[in-house]
Amino acid sequence: MAVVFRSWRRTFGLVAMLLASIAMLAWIRTAAISDVIQVCVKSLYRRDQYDIHHIASFAGLVRWIRLTSVVRMRAFNMNTVPANEEWDDPYKHVPDVARWQWGGFDFGRGKPMEDSSMVVWSIPYWSIVWPFLLVSLLLLCGRQVRPQSEVASAETRDHCDRISRIKQGGQGAT
Repeated sequence: MAVVFRSWRRTFGLVAMLLASIAMLAWIRTAAISDVIQVCVKSLYRRDQYDIHHIASFAGLVRWIRLTSVVRMRAFNMNTVPANEEWDDPYKHVPDVARWQWGGFDFGRGKPMEDSSMVVWSIPYWSIVWPFLLVSLLLLCGRQVRPQSEVASAETRDHCDRISRIKQGGQGAT
């Protein structure tokens, strides 16, 4: 087993492959099941408000929403529900929105009420899986470079073998 992790390239390649596999399993899981985690903590910026962090995995996306509000919720809540393609647009009832969308990515912020603010990040799973997969392939299948000391010792061994063959019978002078 120690031979497998001998080089740093192989070790990091296997770690990247493991992370790509985990992200791929989560991506496949979103086709059938949606997971939602909500955490409510005291706001770091405004002591009279709370930050509600809503992390959801659904329809091939990971979405994080931070809602800063005076309303307090349960400290931790986790739900797993059957997949539903019709997830509401988080900006549906938000009048003041700054938003950027492209290729499944969705970043934005808005002000749903006077005393609250909302930040939304949606990231597609493919943008997590592919970089890890490409890095692992590069590290595992890329050209292995031998250290200079190993190259020098191999050349010395070849030279010594040629000399011994010459001494034994004149063979190997090429």
